[in-house]
Amino acid sequence: MTDDSNADHDGTDTRSIDAGSDCLIAEVRVPAESFVLGSTLVELSGVAVEFEFIVPTEGAPMPFLWVDTDSTAFATAAADDPTVENARCITRFDDSALYRIEWAEPDYGFLGWFRDGHATLLEADGVEDEWHLKLRVESREELGTFQTYCEEQDVRFELLRLYGLRKPKMGQFNVSEKQFEALTTAQEMGYFEIPRDASLDELAAELGVSPRAASERLRRGQTNLIHNSLMIGRATALGLD
Repeated sequence: MTDDSNADHDGTDTRSIDAGSDCLIAEVRVPAESFVLGSTLVELSGVAVEFEFIVPTEGAPMPFLWVDTDSTAFATAAADDPTVENARCITRFDDSALYRIEWAEPDYGFLGWFRDGHATLLEADGVEDEWHLKLRVESREELGTFQTYCEEQDVRFELLRLYGLRKPKMGQFNVSEKQFEALTTAQEMGYFEIPRDASLDELAAELGVSPRAASERLRRGQTNLIHNSLMIGRATALGLD
């Protein structure tokens, strides 16, 4: 007899969840029509749409997305989509295009639910008749509110994966305290944005060090992060300052 004591009632494996987890990551699947661009995804069969979460936004929820199809075809379909007020192509490549979308209803479907802070949407990929969403929630109870919302809206909701996630510790990537401070402060000040919201001199002043010292801390911290996260098996530590 198979022991499924580590699985949820729907068969989802939850063995990676433990008491030390700081939050949970849930990967779910919902019908295309329950989220934005439902009719567009159905019309452009096989076309993949992916939200861009790196670009900082103010006000409107999730306005940027990538489309892996001819930009004209997407623009035509989006123009007839009831969830879209306006779609403008920002940049295009041979096989994809980045769009800025103005939603007809900023609180439509899950847009409003996420904007109200019930959970953090990490990824959203749409293709054909469904959306795959990756959510970060603080507890099973918070995930339960998502399921309740789906039930109230008569939305079919399928949990694909559920696993715990610990908040990263500095030592996990061999990043020193000073490197950690430099990296996080630079991120908060917009130093890594294009164009930059803060100069190296401004960052150095905030850290209370010289521009050269600030630059070195960033370089060493970034090197340690890359070697000890992206290049698994080649762990190294560069400097303590």
